Amino acid sequence: MENLEGIGEKKIGQLRIYVSLDAWGEQAEYIRFGMNFMEMERNLHQLMRRIPWARVGFIHTMSALSIVGVNPFLKGFAKLRNEYPERNGRPRINFDTPILREPAHLSARILPAEYIAHVDRALEFMQENEFMDFQISRMRRLKEWLQEPLPADIQTSLRKSFRLFFEEHDRRRGTNFLATFPEMEKFWQECF
Repeated sequence: MENLEGIGEKKIGQLRIYVSLDAWGEQAEYIRFGMNFMEMERNLHQLMRRIPWARVGFIHTMSALSIVGVNPFLKGFAKLRNEYPERNGRPRINFDTPILREPAHLSARILPAEYIAHVDRALEFMQENEFMDFQISRMRRLKEWLQEPLPADIQTSLRKSFRLFFEEHDRRRGTNFLATFPEMEKFWQECF
């Protein structure tokens, strides 16, 4: 970071750093195994304070796991956005929400319809807190996509694959799905 401070904005022009962050806290660490959330957050603050012309873009991939964490993510993002406001008319902190479609067993479309409530709360929060139009539009697009039903046999198969995948994930990595995502216990039980 010292090298960046010494070089300066005039010589580089732009410094953008992209961070894959699909949830907030412990859930983010589970999804992106190996991430140390507190260290990432500490480094982010250090970067933003020391390099005032730096910009950070979060890539919040919307998957079966990130749906339940979307609202804590948005609240964390809003706090950062307020702490590091726009510079030269451009946001210093931003995010995008691509939809994970493959592998299909990790797609949010395998979730029961009641999970759309997480997206509804997200949309409400975004509208109340002056998120960008394109961000709100992408969240609406996600909701529409989630409302397209999967054929029952495909959904059942994908849910079984989801459960098998995370059982193996937990076994190999020493993690615990239900301890990290307790709000998904009912869904977990349905994945047989």
